[in-house]
Amino acid sequence: MRGSGSRPVARTTGRSRTSWANAFDSIVALSQARAVAYDANADESRFLVDPDRAAQYQRAFTAKTRSLNGYHDTEMHNITFAGEREAAERVLTTFQQYQRDDQRIRAMGDLRQAIAFCVGTAPGNSNYDFAR
Repeated sequence: MRGSGSRPVARTTGRSRTSWANAFDSIVALSQARAVAYDANADESRFLVDPDRAAQYQRAFTAKTRSLNGYHDTEMHNITFAGEREAAERVLTTFQQYQRDDQRIRAMGDLRQAIAFCVGTAPGNSNYDFAR
């Protein structure tokens, strides 16, 4: 069998097809989780700059961060490669720090201080922890 190029296309065995599907499932779950996480991060910022809708943004943030647990569970039940479990555990630990940062932001009484902490990218700030 030949593909669009001149090289033969290898036939996949059931085992390699399963490995490919498992890897693809992990990539899809992680890609979806990343999109949800960025959306939640935006809700966190909106919470600070739009006080009229702060409660709505807080609810959205909470719902999105809860959904991330489902993506993480999917990943943990679909470990395919060496080092993948450790990487997924590091992501969870880092995200838990980000959630603690969010609680700190919401507890701050000074809006300027909360915004600086929220958008700061230096170590010890919320967006630094998010980007890790």
